[in-house]
Amino acid sequence: VGLALVRCSDRSLLLSNALARQWVCSDASWFEQAVAGGTQQGPRELALGDGRWVEVRTTPTTHGGEPVVFCLVSDVTALRQAQAALVDAKQRAESASQAKTQFLATMSHEIRTPLNAILGCLDYFAELELPRAGREVLEVMKHSSFNLLYLVNDILDISGLESNKMNLHLAPVKIADLITDAYKITQDAKPNKVSFQ
Repeated sequence: VGLALVRCSDRSLLLSNALARQWVCSDASWFEQAVAGGTQQGPRELALGDGRWVEVRTTPTTHGGEPVVFCLVSDVTALRQAQAALVDAKQRAESASQAKTQFLATMSHEIRTPLNAILGCLDYFAELELPRAGREVLEVMKHSSFNLLYLVNDILDISGLESNKMNLHLAPVKIADLITDAYKITQDAKPNKVSFQ
């Protein structure tokens, strides 16, 4: 910690330790700022001419019958650099998060387009006369495709939430249907090989 006693009348350094002399003598304007801030409450940060930053706590007092300012000086350059690094890391993390959200939204849209085409083709096949085993396979394919479509829509919802573009609304839910769908997803659908001839 640097200690300095600055005379108010001519802004001169009356007393100081070596550390204070090393810091404050590198910038002549420091004395002016120290005296000007002598009546302010709380610490202040000042930039030195050599690029470093110091935190200064000042207390007005008297010495030898004349007004002076007692200064406590601490080097906070490393702290400032750490704060700047944290701000930079936060900005980079936010940029990465935005890029991820944009990627998820784009990818989901790109997947949903061919998936809708697959569902359309499955609807077409459902209208054809198929053997029972073939119809079972078709139902498994439709069910799996719808599950994939729901998953893609959920990803789009998540990306919408992260970009603050999601509007929530209340809607009725059938718990029994949710349980049934969850059960179907967990079952391994292993249909027999089917010939569509």
